[in-house]
Amino acid sequence: MKLIKDSYWIKSGIYSLLQNFFSLLFGFGGFYLLVRLLDKSHMGSYTLFVTVTSILEVARVGFIKYGFIKFRAEVDEAEHGKLFTAAFFLNVVFAALISIGMLLLGKWLSVVWKSHELQNMFYLYAITSIVLVPFFQFEYLQHALLDFKRVFLAYFIRSGVLFFAILFSYLGFYPLDIFRLVLFNLLGAFVASLFSFIITNKPLCFSSSVDWVWIKKLVQFGKFVVGTNLGSMLYSAVDQFMLGSLLSTASVAVYNVGGRITNLVNLPSVSLSAIVFPHSAKLIKSEGKDAVRDLYEQSVGAILCIALPAVVFTLIFPHWIIAVIAPGYSDTVPILQVTIFMSLFLPFAYQFGVTLDSMGYPHRNFYVTATFFIINLILNYFWISNFGVMGAAYGTLSTTIIGFVVMQIILHKMIGVNVLKVFKNTIHFYGRLFYTAHEFVLKKR
Repeated sequence: MKLIKDSYWIKSGIYSLLQNFFSLLFGFGGFYLLVRLLDKSHMGSYTLFVTVTSILEVARVGFIKYGFIKFRAEVDEAEHGKLFTAAFFLNVVFAALISIGMLLLGKWLSVVWKSHELQNMFYLYAITSIVLVPFFQFEYLQHALLDFKRVFLAYFIRSGVLFFAILFSYLGFYPLDIFRLVLFNLLGAFVASLFSFIITNKPLCFSSSVDWVWIKKLVQFGKFVVGTNLGSMLYSAVDQFMLGSLLSTASVAVYNVGGRITNLVNLPSVSLSAIVFPHSAKLIKSEGKDAVRDLYEQSVGAILCIALPAVVFTLIFPHWIIAVIAPGYSDTVPILQVTIFMSLFLPFAYQFGVTLDSMGYPHRNFYVTATFFIINLILNYFWISNFGVMGAAYGTLSTTIIGFVVMQIILHKMIGVNVLKVFKNTIHFYGRLFYTAHEFVLKKR
């Protein structure tokens, strides 16, 4: 099985990479402008808002999408309508629960993080959650159809609306505050949902009634995936949440700058995860565990091939990077030098979760994620209490390294994953890239 030569990887990978690239580009571009438009306190408040809503959206997608993709690949076409209706029903229920949660907890969260603006921001997101129902429903369907192009276009529109709203404010067309940012976020959700409905390439196949058997199956599978996704997001956000409660929203802004830069390096991990899952789900059924093991070792090796140069560059030029991206955040430099190391371990973690879910073991993935969320919570409390903002970086990196060791032990016992083969694949990909570049130069001559 050749990862690079498979046309599925090339076509799907391009659109998945484009989706995450533009989402990150718009997000990072918006962040680049916002650090120049907002003070650190308001920037920290907006960061906390985005972190909370991102956690909710990741949980929402995980609760339905992966089960929908897996079951749709396994059943006859006659069952597709029942499955689609069940997924839509759960999508609406989950959206309603998020909206209720925002209305009930918005005020409390604003008190915990000492930011009164957050209350109305969370209230407004209660509306956004409902508006996003068609957006996510069509994402589930397009992923199941392996149509990453339409998913890319929908996400492009959603992210683009918010980015250009920030850009026009930066250019002086109108003033901007964090509440207006949330209004533009709602607008982007509405436009993207409408666009998703218009461009779907398959007639909507609803059944005449809700099939509770499919509801039960999706919930049984999704409850562990949503638990894993929540744990994973909380794991990555616990440092910011604790900084906001133990220190201030300004400290969240300082820490978040390093996280934003690290996310750029982690882009290949996120992109490849989206296309590995449906492929892995088919492999486990057709070719068995050995194929899934090879897929894990090759996909992580490919990601590290991209991540390594970025990590080295960041370690050599951290002051220059911060000066260009966020001039008023020079105190972020030592934080970035620590957090960037996580980019060498996160590819293993991303593909660990994808592998276990595709094999039908979301509960094991959930238990591992929940365990390390608790460990990260404890370590962050200890490090932040003693070392302030830098403690958040030390605490999360420590947990990431421990998690890497445990996950590799689990995968080795389950499917025989060998870490050395991952690094061997990384070297192999470098060789392929060098050979391709060499051939290109010779042809030019």
